[in-house]
Amino acid sequence: MVRKILKYQSLLLTIGGFAINLVPFLLFMLLINRHGELITNVLPFALFYSFRRTSLFMFRGNPSQNYSLGWLGLSSALIGYTIGIFGQLSPICWDISAIGAGIGAALFPSVQKESVSGTANTNNQDKVPHSTLMMLIAILILIGIIAFTEKRFPFIGFILMIVYSIFGLLGFHFDPSPKSTNNHINIRYSNVLLSFALFVSVILVRVARSEGIGTPALLGVAILGTILIITTLLLVNTNHTNHTITNDIRVRLMVFGTCADFCAIFSAIYIGVKFGVTTFMWIIVAYLAAFIFASPMVTVLQRRFQHTSSLTIDLIGIFVGLLLTFILPLYFVGIFLIRAFASVLNKNAINDYEHSSIENRDNAFMVSYRLISTAGLGTQFILWLSLIISMHFQQTSFNQILGSFAFHQPTTKFDVPILITHIILVICISGFLYYVHRVNQPAFSGSKH
Repeated sequence: MVRKILKYQSLLLTIGGFAINLVPFLLFMLLINRHGELITNVLPFALFYSFRRTSLFMFRGNPSQNYSLGWLGLSSALIGYTIGIFGQLSPICWDISAIGAGIGAALFPSVQKESVSGTANTNNQDKVPHSTLMMLIAILILIGIIAFTEKRFPFIGFILMIVYSIFGLLGFHFDPSPKSTNNHINIRYSNVLLSFALFVSVILVRVARSEGIGTPALLGVAILGTILIITTLLLVNTNHTNHTITNDIRVRLMVFGTCADFCAIFSAIYIGVKFGVTTFMWIIVAYLAAFIFASPMVTVLQRRFQHTSSLTIDLIGIFVGLLLTFILPLYFVGIFLIRAFASVLNKNAINDYEHSSIENRDNAFMVSYRLISTAGLGTQFILWLSLIISMHFQQTSFNQILGSFAFHQPTTKFDVPILITHIILVICISGFLYYVHRVNQPAFSGSKH
């Protein structure tokens, strides 16, 4: 039995990490508007997203604590999904479940990526034929069952998430990479208050978006803007007093956060208002396709354009993806390209950071997480501010668009403010991509990297 698990260790770890990281978006989004009190319905999704975004900020980076953080994330996820099974008996179980799922999504996938990269050169993956196809089928089965059973039998989704979390647990436990015997977890107390402020701002926006009330959203956006300034100053500048990270690597790490929140947050509004939240499952499918095909696709392009740096190829790929999101039939193709090229760019940036200095106070996944989160908060701030302003000039209540999302009432009457927000986001992200290219010109001059 153990020999069988060892053979499939890497596959189990990858499937479990992907499920814990992204599938809860669909799971908790579909719970909205199940009962009479809408605030009760939105809390699970709001709590999940808020804890997913802020949990890891509290921990001080230390490579020796990765293993402990991984187990903490797995335990939180398993406990959360177990409690979520009983949500139909008492909705508070869904709230508690969302907290556990959010902590799990913040901690375990980040550590899991480190584990996968550390064992990428082992023979375990080679022993499993068609492992990519097996992963694709496993995740599609999970997404499909959740989408089609959530309305009448939501407990089935939580049971399946327990099963997939156990996959991750087995893969993590039998991971052959070296493990630290130090079980101590260092908490960054100076960031606990910052994490709490981030949690308050994010949950205000989340509750408002799904409850259909604009006032909490305005307050949340104001807090988010303030916190964004603080996080930019503290987490980007003073967090690296040992100067082990250069600006060219820093901005490359931030690209993924910018793109990730565009794909997830803007898509939730765009898809939810125009087509209904059930359609959001195709965003996760696009994520899955990007996870599988990103590296082979970029490799082919690098061979085809040998005199162009991989950074330039990645940035152009992201830009093309952004443009495709304006063409409705190709929206999900655009999300696929954005996610695929941003993931490859982020992987290369993390690799460069790891090799830039032997002495790192923070390990790579902690550093990348904070920079990704900071950039993502910037994208969210621009998104909500643009949407609020565009709704104001159209003389349309901000509550109406939030209510449309909250009550699952797809409509096209908000096309103009959503389009304006879409254009502003694409312009801002494109400008940032150009800045990243300019900053990295000396480092990539004449290099294929």
